[in-house]
Amino acid sequence: MKANFSGTVVRWGYLAREAVLILAGSYLVMFASTHNGLVMYEVLMVTAGLLAMICAFWLGAGQYGRVPVRTAALVFLGTLVLSVGFSVDPRRSAVEVWLAAVALFWFWLAADLTRRGWGAELMSKALLIVGALPMLFAWIEAGTWYTQWVASSGSWIPTVTYRLPLPNFFGVILNVLLMTALVRLVMTRSWGGRVILGLWSLSALALIFLTSSRGGWLGTAAGLGTLGLLVVRDRAADLARAWKWLRQRRGMLVMLGILGAVLLAGVAWVLYRQTLHPTHSPLFTSRQYLWAPAWEAFLRSPLVGSGPYTFIYFYLANASIPPETLFVYAHSMFLDVLSGSGLLGLGAFLWMLAALVRWLWRGLRSAQGFERAAILGGLGALAAFLVHGLVDSVHHTIPTSAWVAAWVLGTAAGSCPVNEGIVRRTRWGVGLGLGWVLSLLAGVNLWLLAPMQQGVAAANVGDWRQAEAQFTAALERDPHLSVLYADAGMTQAVLAAEGEAGALQRALGYWQLATDMDPAWSVYHANLGALYAAVGQQNEAEAEWALAVRYAPRSPLFWWNYGLVLAGQGKGDQAGQAFAEVLRLEPRYAEGEGWAAAGETALRTLADWQAAQSASEPELAVLEAETAQGSGVVGPYLQLARRYLDAGRAQDADRVVQQAGLVFIPTDLDRLELDWLRAEVRAALGDQSEAARMGRQTLDKAQVWGANGPGSMGKLVYAPLMFRRPGLIRDLVPQVSVPGLGPTWAERAVQVQAWERGK
Repeated sequence: MKANFSGTVVRWGYLAREAVLILAGSYLVMFASTHNGLVMYEVLMVTAGLLAMICAFWLGAGQYGRVPVRTAALVFLGTLVLSVGFSVDPRRSAVEVWLAAVALFWFWLAADLTRRGWGAELMSKALLIVGALPMLFAWIEAGTWYTQWVASSGSWIPTVTYRLPLPNFFGVILNVLLMTALVRLVMTRSWGGRVILGLWSLSALALIFLTSSRGGWLGTAAGLGTLGLLVVRDRAADLARAWKWLRQRRGMLVMLGILGAVLLAGVAWVLYRQTLHPTHSPLFTSRQYLWAPAWEAFLRSPLVGSGPYTFIYFYLANASIPPETLFVYAHSMFLDVLSGSGLLGLGAFLWMLAALVRWLWRGLRSAQGFERAAILGGLGALAAFLVHGLVDSVHHTIPTSAWVAAWVLGTAAGSCPVNEGIVRRTRWGVGLGLGWVLSLLAGVNLWLLAPMQQGVAAANVGDWRQAEAQFTAALERDPHLSVLYADAGMTQAVLAAEGEAGALQRALGYWQLATDMDPAWSVYHANLGALYAAVGQQNEAEAEWALAVRYAPRSPLFWWNYGLVLAGQGKGDQAGQAFAEVLRLEPRYAEGEGWAAAGETALRTLADWQAAQSASEPELAVLEAETAQGSGVVGPYLQLARRYLDAGRAQDADRVVQQAGLVFIPTDLDRLELDWLRAEVRAALGDQSEAARMGRQTLDKAQVWGANGPGSMGKLVYAPLMFRRPGLIRDLVPQVSVPGLGPTWAERAVQVQAWERGK
């Protein structure tokens, strides 16, 4: 039955297709393509089943023989497969190629569904409904932040900049969907539809603004500019008449020009203010530290690249992780392709893009109605995607954006009129064949993952004996996965700390293999260095800790352990330099109880450092002014809250700690301090039971150290991000030494006990 917008006829087939698209699309966008969805065994099982189910139905229905940009896309996919063979880590690259192939599968599936009668109107409408779900969650997130701001500050206008989580990732999805919504808004004749699409578009624009993604804003401008040029092309005669009418009314033309300039200046000022966020680097230098490693990866193998998704292999050698953020992509889609698959891959990628643009442009000549709207939206979305991709990696890591773009572009490609004389259906086609291959590989992935998933689950609840058995089985299935050797090594290190004979030597063997396979990951060297020290191999321990601080030169914890090893070797001058680096990077470690047992060199370095300290605390008025103006980081808020508490101003301290939770918190130690201040505020306000609960929770966090310091255990996401595998909560072996947090936190433990007694 044809589309009936009056609502007088129930179109059951249409509604069934709409339900299928919305349910499947919601699963793909909200679960299957997310960070957790690519790691969780249960979600991967559903995804594999969904792929197989789609292929089975597609086999029964048949596939149209003419596939959009088939040759160019297959050549590009072939270059990716080729680059896996030359990759610095083929195991890691293989997963990325699978994800890229899934995006291509969705593209061809969307094109086939559109062409066989599901239609551009239904396909794009279902996607906009699906896209409303993440927008809803984003508004809840932003609304919660704003409500807390108003409650804590009493001001309706925030003085600090709010930025949505995952801003670049979310920005590209919104851009792609926005172009689809705007074209439908212009094409629809229903006033109700116009209102809904208008609100949808305004919501997307507002959220794009809140992402504070400068690359995303460029993408928005490119998409809107492309749509504008296409509209000018389509309605040149109408626009010429309007321009002629305006020229005859010079006063109105001047007024509109002034209003436009004022509006443009206002928008520019608002955008500038939104960029004043602590996470932003200067505009023209913000990508240099990311692009340089990608260029290095390209130079290593210019023709075929260093392997898809291996940017991190080179970035780790040029950054300091920890404590810096773990970026697993080059922040440029084109550099990612160039570094990963070389000139062959980039050439094939550009050919595929050119073929797609040519396909859509030819279809635009004769398409009408919603099919024309889908093509226009696809061209606008492609422009936004590619321009954003100049300064960001919009296509992988979390592949939702690539999969959404594939749906939009597939719908656009399937909307292009095709010569009916050459259209035919076939039981076997390239899209269907690719789907079966992907389904088979999804099953293989589940088989490889099963014992590792069980081992991680056991280790994270402390059942290390079960974890040992599962990791042994996992390594038999997947011996080329470096993170598995790290997991097995962690298991043996914990068993050794519990007294098991022989476990230390087994741990050393596993960690040696892990570092050989992933030589620039500083945490692996740190763990191996600690194990060497535990078995008395001091020269080897020194060498590994030297590598740890080479790859993570801003990690105070690694410098601490390096200093201990050097002191144990009798290298006092070098040890003193290492301990001085600890204090330079994190002065709060000076209070740690570990200094007393670290030896004479450590104590002398600490004494010299303490004697040189002369900084005085800022005046209360200065802290109040800084926080009132909207300090972007948490430090001044912590200082001000402490001053208020010491002065007995509990209500003011409560207000400040609430605001502190709304600004940028750079370190886990800062977050621990904030959590403790919250507990103290509750006690000062008379709620000692809540203070005891919060204080005990904070103390528990402070007692467990991860690679980023106290309170950071479980924060490193190397395994999930880099290998799409579940990660251990523990990232440091028990043999790693920590300086401790000193008497301040010991006194806080006593205070918690007093709160628990109700005193």
